Amino acid sequence: NVSVADEEPTITIADALRKTSLARPRSIEAVLAARRDLAFGGLKEMPAEDASEQKLATTRAGRIALLIRSGNWNGYQQELDACGDQARAVHRRCVQLLAQHDQAMLPEEVLDLATVNLPPLESAMTEPEAPEVVFIPTTIKPGEDSELPEFPIDANPGNLPVAVRSTATVATLVIPPRAVASRLATRRSVEATVASANEAAAAPSNIDPLLRSYATLLKKAATRGSTRTLLQRLEAGVGQFGGSDPENRARACDLLVAAELHAEAKPYLEPLPTEGDASAELRIRHGLYHRAVAAKEKELKVKREHQTRSADLFSAVAEDNSAEAKDRTRSVTFLSELLPVLSPRWTNQWRARVFAGEGAVGQAMLAQLGEKARKLFQTRGSAVNQRLELMRAIRTTIDALLDQVGTEIGPWQASIDVLAVAFADEANLSLGRPVSTPANRRPSRPIPAKDLVDAAPDGRWIRAIAPSLRQACTLAAIACAARADEPAHAMEALRAVATDPAVDISELASTLVSEWQRNLDPNRPDNEFFSSRVITSTGVFINSFGGQPSAPLTRSKQRRSLRQLGEMVTELK
Repeated sequence: NVSVADEEPTITIADALRKTSLARPRSIEAVLAARRDLAFGGLKEMPAEDASEQKLATTRAGRIALLIRSGNWNGYQQELDACGDQARAVHRRCVQLLAQHDQAMLPEEVLDLATVNLPPLESAMTEPEAPEVVFIPTTIKPGEDSELPEFPIDANPGNLPVAVRSTATVATLVIPPRAVASRLATRRSVEATVASANEAAAAPSNIDPLLRSYATLLKKAATRGSTRTLLQRLEAGVGQFGGSDPENRARACDLLVAAELHAEAKPYLEPLPTEGDASAELRIRHGLYHRAVAAKEKELKVKREHQTRSADLFSAVAEDNSAEAKDRTRSVTFLSELLPVLSPRWTNQWRARVFAGEGAVGQAMLAQLGEKARKLFQTRGSAVNQRLELMRAIRTTIDALLDQVGTEIGPWQASIDVLAVAFADEANLSLGRPVSTPANRRPSRPIPAKDLVDAAPDGRWIRAIAPSLRQACTLAAIACAARADEPAHAMEALRAVATDPAVDISELASTLVSEWQRNLDPNRPDNEFFSSRVITSTGVFINSFGGQPSAPLTRSKQRRSLRQLGEMVTELK
């Protein structure tokens, strides 16, 4: 048994900020109230240096929160200087909280916040160690899930996330490596480590980790006031943004593009060279610019042109063997978001190209799909249509892969298995069957079984799945098709493994018949309408409309079902 230490770690200033007024909406009224409190001596004095670390951190956090809410950026700078080695973590937390709760900041104030002086990274804080995936018993409640970094493009396919293939006896927790040697880290230290890793992974290689939050603030601030003053300051140069320095101009471009101010960003966008190859960083920046233009463009033809140009740039970086792995990985990430809106001709040609040969880009794409599916499935409020689109994208991608490699699965085995289990998880949730994810860490709304049929593994995909996973994945595909009254799809999956010694064909056939018979019962409830139950304010469950009626089967439906049943029984014999 694994025990978690009871004692809480020493609270940091960044942790203490979560319990201050920064975690509440910052409206105009809140700003005025904070300025009044500041004028009347509301800024608490710091306790003596021999006070407890928790008291020092809490007081410092309260001072910072009051100064930020009042818009006193000079005072905030002084408090940051006093934070010493914690300054970067404190500033990052402040910006994150403001991005969530600010309702009053003006564009030029965002620039004031983005240009505070921070100590050099080397002396302020060391880079967090790469998180390690550790399996622990499900009796220990794992910390809240966070999005993990993308897989590097040169990753070994065998190192794909085995957590997705785990059974109900294990769960996954991400913790710092040092804590593994002695004990499990506490929940707070786990969250802090994962958050740091996520920030570094979420932004492109040419964007500062804080820029995403700055851009969120600027996007909201631009709706409250003119950006004219901000642009004038950027043109003159302020801090690490704008001016004549190429790096600062590039950083200003990244900020404006991320804030969806692409027209304002164009003067800061360095042109692509007419001769020779552009750097991966510049091509990524141009790709993001075209993507931002496409997002705002209303004319379909112009939108498609910018989307295609963006995809061409990302694809060029992803397939460039001379580019750094981090740049290629980011390009694959951006490209995976664009693929659903690109023309079928472009996507088919691209998939055929990246799945040929060694397929490094294809491996990264499959890993990206698998990680996104895992994250959405472990997000309580994830949207049904978003998960369904992803399942369909996975099916399309696997079809393209198998078109290229045929039966020579080789290095693609791990990716094929992970994506098959991702479908099985969604299907089992839809069918009301057990899944490995705890109830509080899975989607609250399942995808309807009838919508999953087109995304289910076909015969080729089923035969490509590892033998130890083939039974469970085939069972999910058959049950889903039978529940959706699609016996032809269910029989196709059954035929694919009819002579396979790795599966129990009797169990598969039994599942097909038992699930399909639900559709032949004239008294069955309609699972999507009449059988839904409502809980009242008194805690009493009632059935919608007071019962569960259903329409009787028509004569033609009965004849069709009997004919299909006869054909099915004949083939099963």
